[in-house]
Amino acid sequence: MAAVLRCSVDCGRRYVSLEAAASHIKDFQPILVPGLLQTEDYVQALMDGGRPDDTPEQIFMRVRLRMERQSILSGEAPPLLWAVVGEAALRNQVGGPATMRHQIKALLEVSDKPNVTLQILSFTAGAHPGVDGAFTVLSMPEQDEQEVILVEAMTSSLYLETEQQVSRYKFAFNHIRAAAASPSQSRDLLRRALYDYRDLGD
Repeated sequence: MAAVLRCSVDCGRRYVSLEAAASHIKDFQPILVPGLLQTEDYVQALMDGGRPDDTPEQIFMRVRLRMERQSILSGEAPPLLWAVVGEAALRNQVGGPATMRHQIKALLEVSDKPNVTLQILSFTAGAHPGVDGAFTVLSMPEQDEQEVILVEAMTSSLYLETEQQVSRYKFAFNHIRAAAASPSQSRDLLRRALYDYRDLGD
């Protein structure tokens, strides 16, 4: 069964509760850094540019909510996060070169965490099962290992829960991570992107 919810702060908080309950998170983000790995200045720039109709108060709440989420990665029983990020996310200058330098340094640091696997899907990967866009697979141990797929759009969030839907997205994720650079190679791609941003002004 699929549930469609209008995107709002409340919708975001529902996702946060699911995310916090998850034991495993598989996240594919082709054009943005995953929310759990975003720096505050990156989030601020993303919200400022991506939500022109929001009030400053709404933007502030969204930034705070996004940052609150990240505490789960360093808690007592953190989930295992496997993130595959498109190379476009490293080259899209959200907030400008200084923000991107800070963001890429943060990705390099978090990639050393034992509960985080980070892969970069390079431009040379070609066609892959994730060409339709981003998605997240959440596995919940407290609910008999129930798995939920989140697919976000501009005005709604789609939660998919049937066995067929979950299997299809898990299958796609396995192919995407097989096409991506290894964790070690991905760190090399991050360092290369960081080096390129050092040649740019702020």
